[in-house]
Amino acid sequence: FFLSFYRSHKQANMYSARRGLVSNVARLLRNQSASRVRSLTSTACRAEASVESTAKQASQNPWASGLSFAAAGLAVAATSIAATTTMVACAPAVLEAPAKTGSSSSATLTKPTVVFVLGGPGAGKGTQCANLIRDYGFCHLSAGDLLRAHVKSGSKEGNVVADMIKNGQIVPSEVTVGLLQSAMTASGQEKFLIDGFPRNDENRGAFEKVMGYDCDFVLFLDCPEDVMETRLLGRNEGRTDDNAETIRKRFKVFMESSMPVVQYYESLGKVRRVVADRPVEEVYEVTKTHFNKYLKADVLNATASVLTAIDANDWTTYQRLMSPGMTAFEPEARGHRVEGLDFHKFYFALAASDPTPPKSIGSLSHMCSPNVTLMAGGQSAIITYIRLLQKAGSALVNAPAGNSKKPQRNQQGAAGWFNPAPQPRYEEYDDEDSAPGAVLRAPPSTSAFEETRVWERQQAGNWLCMHFHRSEA
Repeated sequence: FFLSFYRSHKQANMYSARRGLVSNVARLLRNQSASRVRSLTSTACRAEASVESTAKQASQNPWASGLSFAAAGLAVAATSIAATTTMVACAPAVLEAPAKTGSSSSATLTKPTVVFVLGGPGAGKGTQCANLIRDYGFCHLSAGDLLRAHVKSGSKEGNVVADMIKNGQIVPSEVTVGLLQSAMTASGQEKFLIDGFPRNDENRGAFEKVMGYDCDFVLFLDCPEDVMETRLLGRNEGRTDDNAETIRKRFKVFMESSMPVVQYYESLGKVRRVVADRPVEEVYEVTKTHFNKYLKADVLNATASVLTAIDANDWTTYQRLMSPGMTAFEPEARGHRVEGLDFHKFYFALAASDPTPPKSIGSLSHMCSPNVTLMAGGQSAIITYIRLLQKAGSALVNAPAGNSKKPQRNQQGAAGWFNPAPQPRYEEYDDEDSAPGAVLRAPPSTSAFEETRVWERQQAGNWLCMHFHRSEA
């Protein structure tokens, strides 16, 4: 097949052109200069355009066609990476390792995930929230519960609110939102279910004003009034407002005050409506579909943390994210299945004992095209991705007097299981480069690997990696 391939001059030229494009892409990933990005953008567009025409030749010429698709894909990926990771430069000789972040007042604050849970009295908000807390790690806050606890606290502010309620006055929305804000800060969490809030448009406006952001979406449990009334009369919780007359008044208040809030968020496309007149299990199956994206985000974040720990040689973080009995298949194991963390700990220790000065070598990993699949009702997940590993260059090499060799990239060398990277080898110096005592550095490099990780969610809500597979892309 290969002999017949090379007999065709046209096919040989196509092969050479595609190989040249791939080489240019690899060079761009190493250098990441703005001019190369602009140049490759047009090249990538031409490569993509060529895919359509070369696809017609696939049946007669699969090898050349495959190279066309691969070249176009690499070009697009390289352009995207170079454009979006402006903070990462793999061309400089010195590449700083990611800094370990701690609890600092200067740390960048991120917007928390906030979901409002609305529905009439008896729609099942508390039941669904309890399930979501258990399975998705949300913090549950009830504006009514916070207000009642504030009144019972005996504080000066709580007494003022108690007097307002006693005198039939409406508690200002800013007070309720302030209680929510304090509870969110004290929880130390980032994902919140706020039950029964906002009750009206004033609540909604106050939340946006005080917090400075809006909810991610509204979970609206839509249930007929007759079903809700039956549930309330039958739950026997000892509440004085669980009687037919009071229940109907509460329905009226909900329709007049809270439904306009639902309609407002519907106009923004933020309402996730769930029919709630079915058995609890059926309602929850539908509810879960609106929250699975948060589990996928958790898996993505956990995987990114693993790659960051590897780049920084942070064994403590890596060990925290791995199951003690994790299994792995990777090239360094020579086809054997690795069980436990001893194999990986060895490479971390090897990197830590490297006498090379820390700032003379660096690496950064990029997770490209990740795909997360949830399994077992969200208790397990499989993530597949392409890992691009950028190395700033090998350690400094002092050429001794009279040395007639210089370092060059070795396409087959590897620095270790976690950061496979080209190792320096030697070839003849040019006359002008053969000065005694010259300080040399191997060029930057980029490697690509296909990686798969199997994660399992623990009772505490954290994820542990149970299995890992890596092969060269």
